[in-house]
Amino acid sequence: MRQKNPFQRMEKEDSKLERSVVRDSVGVVFAKCLFCYGKLTSLPSWVFSFSIRDSWQVCLAYETCLEFQSILTASGDKTVLKTTKFLRSSFTSSVGIPNQTYWRGLSGSDDLAWAAILNIKCYHAFQDDNFLTGYRVSNGFWGAEHLYQKIVNEYMNEDGSVWWDSGCTYIAAISCSLFITLSMMLHEVNPKDEYLGRAQMTCDWLLNRSRLWNRHTGRMDDGVTWDGKVTSIAWTYNHAVILKGLTLLYRATDDLSHLENACLIIERVISDSADGICRESRKKLSRDASCFKGIFFRYLASFIHDNSELLEDSKLSDYRTFVLKNSHIVWNNCLDGDSAIFTHSWHIPTSECPANPDRKTQSLLSAFALFNAEGLLSI
Repeated sequence: MRQKNPFQRMEKEDSKLERSVVRDSVGVVFAKCLFCYGKLTSLPSWVFSFSIRDSWQVCLAYETCLEFQSILTASGDKTVLKTTKFLRSSFTSSVGIPNQTYWRGLSGSDDLAWAAILNIKCYHAFQDDNFLTGYRVSNGFWGAEHLYQKIVNEYMNEDGSVWWDSGCTYIAAISCSLFITLSMMLHEVNPKDEYLGRAQMTCDWLLNRSRLWNRHTGRMDDGVTWDGKVTSIAWTYNHAVILKGLTLLYRATDDLSHLENACLIIERVISDSADGICRESRKKLSRDASCFKGIFFRYLASFIHDNSELLEDSKLSDYRTFVLKNSHIVWNNCLDGDSAIFTHSWHIPTSECPANPDRKTQSLLSAFALFNAEGLLSI
């Protein structure tokens, strides 16, 4: 028997969504997001479909769902009520109280920062102070402020650099970028001088003294070893997380150089993208790396949204076009007959690039973040 087309229901949802949003074009965007949200949350014990070594990806999964919820809220769509109810109960049961496996899986300064950033977003979404200040010995739960302090105490150097690992063998660009953004997100909630001061110190080290960032080209290399050897690979997510931190640094200091540096970083990724389609610098990607492009578009869309009145028209147009083009291409390339399967190779159809089962969830998550990015720019 021929299977039903799974997109029939999506098309009906799309029709409903078009009537409930402010702009007609948003309905199509929401259909993409709603499809990915349904795919992700319908997985059996979906949050545990990641292994313990992928705990930071659980943070990404929740964060992506929270973003979808915020987009629905801004649009006034009724779906948000069901989404909020599901996410709130899911956070309470899976992340907040009993899930010791998740918290044990966090390893290194970057994992701690991903969890802290998620907790801050939970605080804003659910107005629950526990996500900021909570601490439970019984299950290892740490609120954002405690996670931040753990990074400061165990991973941060006097010059502002942040070790990636507890063995102090590698300083990663992502660890520094995450710390800058985390510090400024906490500063936004509670404007303590220590948050701003440490963010400025780490930003100065990363962009001016680390040898990781080239201000002439915008390229951000991955990291530097304990003996000073730079790892020369430019992952997209190393050009992503810092964008939020730079935006918040500008707001706190009125120093336009932060936004100028952010634009250089963005434009490096765009210039590296053949035919306007985002690619990583390596063809074979790990489970982690399969998430990176989605992270870039999450922070790019946030940067555009937060700074639309400050950016030059030409930059604003280029950045928006990059988001919209990638979203359109990925959606069209994922369609394979009566199914939709996402892979890490966005520039070619799924039929020509079979999905790696070991990276299936990560590829779905990355595409979901990309569609959310389009959604944010459409409301």
